[in-house]
Amino acid sequence: MELFMPKNNQEEIPPERDHSVLWKMGTIFIITLILLIPASLIKGLVNERQSTKSEAVAE
Repeated sequence: MELFMPKNNQEEIPPERDHSVLWKMGTIFIITLILLIPASLIKGLVNERQSTKSEAVAE
């Protein structure tokens, strides 16, 4: 029980809860990185189509 005793009017975070928060933050970070891949692919496709359009207009 001494592990969860408050020190200096601040409660300590239990170790299992600390790992839970880190796990959630890591998961959100990885999902964000995964979602950036399709966004960059779409941006590349838009740029390619814009250049194709400008080439077609130039001809």
